[in-house]
Amino acid sequence: MMTRSDLCNLLVASIVNITNTMAIIRQVRFRNWVVQHKDMIYSHALYYTGNAADAADIVQEVFLKLWSHVDDISGKTVKSWLLKVAHNQCIDLSRKTREVHMPVHVAEDGSVRETEFSDRDSDTPEDEALLMETRHRVRQTILKLPPRLRACIVMRELQEMSYAEIAQTLEIPLNTVKANIHRGRKMLKQLLLRQHTLGGTGE
Repeated sequence: MMTRSDLCNLLVASIVNITNTMAIIRQVRFRNWVVQHKDMIYSHALYYTGNAADAADIVQEVFLKLWSHVDDISGKTVKSWLLKVAHNQCIDLSRKTREVHMPVHVAEDGSVRETEFSDRDSDTPEDEALLMETRHRVRQTILKLPPRLRACIVMRELQEMSYAEIAQTLEIPLNTVKANIHRGRKMLKQLLLRQHTLGGTGE
C-alpha cells in the first residue's frame, strides 16, 4: 500500500517529467522555426541595411525575441511575426544610421527588382563604375519615398511578399498595401525621370 509520502514523490516525479517534456517540445519548436525562417529574415534585413554584419545582428535580435515569445506564437503566425519584428529592427537601425542600402533595379513601369551582381571576367572597370553609380542613384531615389510607400515597395518587389503578408506584417488594410505599392511605383518612375531630365542630379 502506497503511503502519503509515496504519493507525493510520485506526483513530484510526474510534474518533473511533464516540465521536462514541455521544455524539450519548446526547444524543438524553436529550433525548427529558426531553420525554416533564418534565411528569409537575413535576406529581409540585408535589403534594408546593405551590410552583412548588421543583417546578422538583426537576425540574432529577432530570434532572441522569438525565444522569449515561443510559447505565445503558433506555426500559422510565426512567419508574419518574425517579419514584423525584423522590419521594426530594420527601421530602428535605419533611424540610427540615417541610410538604407538596397541593391536594386527600377524598370520603366516603376517596378523594382534586385540587381544581379556579376563576377564575370568580362566586366570592365567602367562597367563596375556605372553599376555602382546606378545603384547609388536608385538607392537615393527609393529613400525619397515616404516611409509607408518605401516599406511596401521593398517587401513586395524585393522580398517578393504577397499583399496579404505585407498587410499582416505592417498591420494595415490590404487595399492600403495595394495603393501604397501603386503610388510607390509611380513616384519612383517620376523621380527617376526627373533625375534623368536634370542630368542625374534630381535637383
